[in-house]
Amino acid sequence: VSKELETDPSLAAVIRIRRPLVYRSINSLLNAKFIRETKVEPGDQGSPRVIYATTATGKITTAKW
Repeated sequence: VSKELETDPSLAAVIRIRRPLVYRSINSLLNAKFIRETKVEPGDQGSPRVIYATTATGKITTAKW
C-alpha cells in the first residue's frame, strides 16, 4: 500500500495508512473469509511476502457494497 501511495503524491498527502492498520485489516478480511492466502514468496527485506486473493464470498460482498 505504501509503495502505491508513493507513486501519487497528491493521494499520499490525503491518505496516510500505517502498517499496523494494514495488517489488522488483512486479519479481519481473512477471518471473514473475504480473502485467502494464495502464495508465499521471499520478501525484499527478510520477511516473506504473502500474496492474497479475493474469495467468492469477498467478491459477492464487494459487489453488494
